[in-house]
Amino acid sequence: DLGTGLALTSYARMPGGGYYDNYGSGDSPDGQDPIVKESRLIETSAANLLTALDNLRAKKRKRGILKATFHDGTVRWLYARMTEIDHPALRGNLQSLDVRMEFVPEGGVWFAETQTSYNGTLTATGGGTQDVAVSNGGNVNVVDMTITVTAGTSTITDITVANTTTSQTVQHTATIATGTALVIDVGALSIQNDGSDAYGDATISDKADWLRLDTGSNTIRFTVTGNASADATYAITYYDHHA
Repeated sequence: DLGTGLALTSYARMPGGGYYDNYGSGDSPDGQDPIVKESRLIETSAANLLTALDNLRAKKRKRGILKATFHDGTVRWLYARMTEIDHPALRGNLQSLDVRMEFVPEGGVWFAETQTSYNGTLTATGGGTQDVAVSNGGNVNVVDMTITVTAGTSTITDITVANTTTSQTVQHTATIATGTALVIDVGALSIQNDGSDAYGDATISDKADWLRLDTGSNTIRFTVTGNASADATYAITYYDHHA
């Protein structure tokens, strides 16, 4: 069952009639609706069938990547935990067995099978800007992309990363040393400069989701007000999100 499941609601009845929606105009959270997989195990012997069954049973309570193939062959994935596996006793036909597995996903977003990546030279220098057109090919906003800026033979002393489509900005004012990287992890809400926490050196315009990607086209803008050499680079990585 690859249905979306129910979203949570939070309506409060008003004294004078009608209802107040506690989530307002925003999206409500996803409920933890299970994903169900029914299938048949077929093996060449009773011993092999028991081995295959034991391998499945051992996954109960485990968290991992759950992949699903849709009707056109598209593969999407999410993190989930197997909560239950049902099957009859091994009797009758000892070479096949019907099983039912139930998984609880983390949230209601499916990720594209392959990661989208934009890489290039950071041509913006002191006082300059550089726009990179990126696209979220899914139907849900991406809120966990990673942006990496690597300094070349010169330091970078002040850089702002913005999504001009959503008007969100993250400015980092400390020095990025030569050959080291600044990593903005939107999903983890973290900023690291050469592997060390750099949250205190940043100004973030929207602390709720930092830099999201709306569905469709977005523009990521790099603005460098300090020095940057011609061999500096950037990388933007994320998975398209699907409901």
